[in-house]
Amino acid sequence: MTWAMLNPTGTLPLARSAYSAVYDPDNHQIIVFSGAASPITNDLWALDLTYGSENWQQLSPGGNIPEGRAQPFCVYDHVNNRMITGFGFDYPGYIQLLSDVWSLDLDSLFWRRIIVPGLVDARRGTGGSLNSLNNEIIVFGGDNMGFSYAESFSITSDTLAIEENRNRIRTEPSLLKIFATPTRLPCKMNINIITPSFVNLKIIDISGRLIRELIEGERNIGTYQIQWDGKDMQGRKVPAGTYFVHLEIDGKSVTQKAIIIE
Repeated sequence: MTWAMLNPTGTLPLARSAYSAVYDPDNHQIIVFSGAASPITNDLWALDLTYGSENWQQLSPGGNIPEGRAQPFCVYDHVNNRMITGFGFDYPGYIQLLSDVWSLDLDSLFWRRIIVPGLVDARRGTGGSLNSLNNEIIVFGGDNMGFSYAESFSITSDTLAIEENRNRIRTEPSLLKIFATPTRLPCKMNINIITPSFVNLKIIDISGRLIRELIEGERNIGTYQIQWDGKDMQGRKVPAGTYFVHLEIDGKSVTQKAIIIE
């Protein structure tokens, strides 16, 4: 519990306030978007936190780039590895309050707009929190320059506004969702089975060695909540560190990283 000053190399971003930022644990980096400089910026940066070689790098995302903004809400979606940000204000010579919401996929660096149902007043300074079990963002508060809100509302982040294909959006449930990583034990996860299938769910360590089989056999349709207690096949507790959850369902497979902390 001590502070240490970092001295990253690379091209430094402009000094700013009121920006969006999330920690990306898969790549051990901080992602920073926009913020209030002079003027409000519309740029995207990554700060690599590798010990001893911290480095800033400007990123060039694709998709429909959102408007730069200050005082937005910002949350990290650990299941889908994306940053979700929205609301806030721009300043094209005057304060312009915003009511749009955006998702940045941190694997592909692709922006997409999230459809906000109903009419929500534009505002700045909101707080946001993500419930990853149902992809729901809870947003609270904010102000419109003359009035502070005390209301809460929810946004379902599955409804992505892909401009050229708005009427044919199809959302399929993920086969595997780990509730949180890093996480303390037990490591909790959901698996979604859409047809009766042969299922194999196992834990593998970073060297590829099998640690534990959690499921092996036929399962019916449904969502199953699974917990790994951190023990191996012999009932011994494994040390903290990086593990992989590997799921196979009738030939389809998915693997996700689970970082176990003390």
